[in-house]
Amino acid sequence: MNRFLTATAVASVLATSAFAATPEETSLINRYAPDVNVEMMTDEQVAEAVAIATTDSADTEKRTEIQAILETDTMTEDFSPDQLSIINEFMSSDQIAVMSADQRTEVLRIVNSEAEPDQMRNEILALYPSDSPALTEAEAQRVQFFAPEADLSVLTAGQTERLRAAINSGQGDADIKLLVDDILS
Repeated sequence: MNRFLTATAVASVLATSAFAATPEETSLINRYAPDVNVEMMTDEQVAEAVAIATTDSADTEKRTEIQAILETDTMTEDFSPDQLSIINEFMSSDQIAVMSADQRTEVLRIVNSEAEPDQMRNEILALYPSDSPALTEAEAQRVQFFAPEADLSVLTAGQTERLRAAINSGQGDADIKLLVDDILS
């Protein structure tokens, strides 16, 4: 019995450590994708996300690529091939990959509503404006913490990037609030 318990304990420790990211990797990934649960990522996904995070690409590109690593596998589970082909008429696969769960649910509702193609297109595009990269849900909540009255739906791409940099700067809350207020004014 003792051997069995020891073997079980060793196996569980080895199993949990096989998919564990280091604190540094977790911090690096969450810098560009704060709403990502790194603990649920596979070793391969962690390695790929870290490789992306250490490139010279723009922060929005890094965020999009890291989100795509995680979302691509679930994207096909959320949408049937027919639904995906309809949605791909209006949005790229990259845009679909970074959609929030709420946006995916709404897109499914629109596609299943049998609306006219023009109406469907307008409703889907309204969920994900292509002219400015949206903040993630976690980033938006963080900005709302510092500026509860802010309308985040009208941000320019430049404001979005500056807000993202401000909230991920590692500065104190008072300094971040000053930065956020300056960006939104």
